Amino acid sequence: MKCLFIKSVLVLLLGVVLFSGIAHALNEKEVVEKTTAFLEKLHSQDKFSGAVLIAKDSIPIFKKAYGYANRSFNVPNQIDTKFNLGSMNKMFTAVAILQLVEKGTLILDGKIIDFVPDYPNKDLASRVTIHQLLTHTSGLGSYWTEEFMTTSKDLFREIEDYLPLFVNDSLLFEPGSQYSYSNAGFMVLGYIIEKVTGQSYFNYVRENIYKPAGMINTDAYENDYVVPNVAIGYTTFQARPGEIKNNVFMHVVKGGPAGGGYSTVEDLLMFRNALMNNRLLSQPYTTMALSGKVKTDPNVMYAYGFRDRVENGHHIVGHTGGFPGISGYLGIFPDLGYTVAVLSNVDNGYSEPVLFIEELLVGETQRTKNRKLTEMVLAEAITNGYEAAVELYQKNKEMGVIGERTANARGYELLGQGKVREAVDVFRLNVYLYPESANTYDSLGDAYILAGDTELAIKSYEKSLALDPTNKNAVEKLKQLKGNR
Repeated sequence: MKCLFIKSVLVLLLGVVLFSGIAHALNEKEVVEKTTAFLEKLHSQDKFSGAVLIAKDSIPIFKKAYGYANRSFNVPNQIDTKFNLGSMNKMFTAVAILQLVEKGTLILDGKIIDFVPDYPNKDLASRVTIHQLLTHTSGLGSYWTEEFMTTSKDLFREIEDYLPLFVNDSLLFEPGSQYSYSNAGFMVLGYIIEKVTGQSYFNYVRENIYKPAGMINTDAYENDYVVPNVAIGYTTFQARPGEIKNNVFMHVVKGGPAGGGYSTVEDLLMFRNALMNNRLLSQPYTTMALSGKVKTDPNVMYAYGFRDRVENGHHIVGHTGGFPGISGYLGIFPDLGYTVAVLSNVDNGYSEPVLFIEELLVGETQRTKNRKLTEMVLAEAITNGYEAAVELYQKNKEMGVIGERTANARGYELLGQGKVREAVDVFRLNVYLYPESANTYDSLGDAYILAGDTELAIKSYEKSLALDPTNKNAVEKLKQLKGNR
């Protein structure tokens, strides 16, 4: 809500191919054959760039790379190409914390201040527990602030560098009372690891997770140093219409506890194998890590650094990661014995392969239904306008839900392409779907400015501000718009 970039990077641009339902009781050969055909089709249409691995009972049955790691020099992606993980690093951080809990160094119900007595915000530190940080129920927010966005990323390499961005912020809610995804919370977990072990977070996970698991191509590499076989991320976000740009100047220089490190699909399988074979944690603590704790969606619970999703009676545990030019997924299917790892260096690149493969394994999922409904209704808004989209949604809303953030991202994609009328209709649809969201009105105001409709822009920002008096973007835009009258 603070600027177009911050609002849009929370979700990546949608581009889903609609495909018909597939019977899922397939053997391994059929899974491989159908996945191969689907990915070849995506690749031929330039709709996927990345690497995909499917394993059965810890052994790979499919692995292949597509597209380019570096488009400027036509360097192809390889199966061992290192891709940015986005938020998938949270799995490693959570396992590291549970290792320390198992050793008795940390206590899940212990407060931050119990382990970091000199934490700068003592009031917050005396209220928030390790459990709450792990489950995004702490009330902490994000470090993706205006200050972060306008400051050189070169200045953020160590965990302590990030603390001033959020350490003095008030909690969003009483700890433990609700769920709200928090990158700042996982940064604090990394800080706790450093304080109680006396070593850097990066050294700890390298010695206690990556090496024991055999993950030789995983680390928080620094982007301004030479690292072999790394994929550059490519995005249409804020690019000129019809073009793409790399994300080098958008992302952090060095990832950390909340995300931004690098890995390969093969290393993600190594991580899965070490975890599920209890080589990183004992069996009770492995179960603890993967078992859902807090409900986030009808069929999804957040565990400790993992999501625990149930589709047609089958658990899928893992995590995703996303950012402009970054897209990753690890899905572990415990009762089926499958593991799926997809890493991509384009916007939302994992989505289509994952939706297809999940449907092969467990049948049509609610996520698939949501995506089909979303694509259908947004396409109607773009082609035939707001009223037609509302009518189509009302006829088909039993299919599922249209995500607020997904629609928001599509609207900004259209603005970036110069399709202002279409963007206005998409944002109007989002307001219709989420009338109590300050963000939907704020985004609509941005679109009305580009459409040249000052009066409607003012009304949208005023509504957004009424719903969220802390919305600085709305305050600034209203000053500008009313001052220019």
